Amino acid sequence: MNIKEYALMHKLEQDHWWYKGLHDLVEKIIQKNLIGKKDLRIFDAGCGTGGMLQIAGRYGKVAGIDFSEEAILLCKNDKIEDVSQQDLNSWSPSSDLYDIVICLDVLCHASMKDVQKIIGNFYLALKPNGICLINLPAFPMLFRNHDLAVHTTKRYRKKEVALLLTNTGFQIKNASYRLPHLFLLILVKKLFEWIISGKKSQTDLKKIPSWINSILFQLNRIENEMIISGLTMPFGSSVFLVAQKNDHITP
Repeated sequence: MNIKEYALMHKLEQDHWWYKGLHDLVEKIIQKNLIGKKDLRIFDAGCGTGGMLQIAGRYGKVAGIDFSEEAILLCKNDKIEDVSQQDLNSWSPSSDLYDIVICLDVLCHASMKDVQKIIGNFYLALKPNGICLINLPAFPMLFRNHDLAVHTTKRYRKKEVALLLTNTGFQIKNASYRLPHLFLLILVKKLFEWIISGKKSQTDLKKIPSWINSILFQLNRIENEMIISGLTMPFGSSVFLVAQKNDHITP
């Protein structure tokens, strides 16, 4: 991702509806899995500028890695200590370390060489019955200038991600598309961009009026409650999966 994009992410991720909505969903999943557990060990694979780590830190000990030196410096500036600059492609974890592994919009990145291998490492790093939370951009038809800006090279369908997880030994606990209200909007925006200005690196991430930001976040929170309750969205701009490591199966 472009260096400027990390600075923008760090500036906006505490308040922007998109980040807040995704973080709210992940936190609700963590809370749902707290029953009978204390001091969870949580790992963020591709932690970016640390917004999710700060939230996850309320529930136990957190750690994270990211390929970007700029992102790690921003984490450390925010007093997030257990983070390091590492390439997820060469990350080699010990077994049975974490209760939860989080990976948000990382496996779609141009630098990812073998996604199946990386998911296998998630499985290895989790304790028995640990959970893996993955969010990815959805539907190849929505590929647009924003994807070029953040170095996304692949957008996924739900079945495709589920297969990557089950091939490793995970059991799918929850799988749904997210943000269906954005699907048509993004498709129209993409066509407009490419007709007017062509394909070029151009981020969608920017500050928006607070009242619009608030409405979009509240819509996202309602959707999150639906996903937590077991309902699934048939389409959307993102896909979100929760998978559990089976007790006696190894990848």
